[in-house]
Amino acid sequence: MNETVTRRITPAGFLLALLLFLVLPLATASCDVPPDSASSGGTLGTSISGADLVVSHEHLDADGGLALSPAQQDRADLYVAVPRGVQILALLTVAALLAATATPLIRRVRVRAAVAAGAAVAALALVAVMAYLIRAKLTEAAEFFLLMGSYLPSVEGRDLDGRAGEVVHLGWGLWTTTAVLLLIVALQIMTLVRPPRPG
Repeated sequence: MNETVTRRITPAGFLLALLLFLVLPLATASCDVPPDSASSGGTLGTSISGADLVVSHEHLDADGGLALSPAQQDRADLYVAVPRGVQILALLTVAALLAATATPLIRRVRVRAAVAAGAAVAALALVAVMAYLIRAKLTEAAEFFLLMGSYLPSVEGRDLDGRAGEVVHLGWGLWTTTAVLLLIVALQIMTLVRPPRPG
């Protein structure tokens, strides 16, 4: 059983975690802007996946009366662009997950399990730090847009202070990647504490 866990299940788990990290959103932000005398309203939003971080492509979606020209889009994307240090963390996460798929090359089962557990914990730490930094950046961007929106006639009199947190959410990419990595850690711990098979 230990051989199956460390040679087959564990590398497959790391590949799954990598796929979830790259494809699903780690964080999202979205808010509806009501129409007023100058605009028909629309929606502002962004969704950031690991792949977006790796290629440094954070994008603000604006539709309806808020649709942007290409030049405006370039400027708007700057508001949701995360610090470049986050891109480095994303690249390190991808590298750690890819390297961890090679643990079956290690001959001893317990060493394989220990290395895999260490890689999973390291990836968890990187993902957690990224989530914190992305959430902080999107909250800052949301506060800016809420401040700008407070001058629209359609939202006059509404209290928008402190409501940025209502539009910023951690995404499924974060939760599913974390769940898979925690499962990998648990399996490695079980392998390490289980007595080795005789002979």
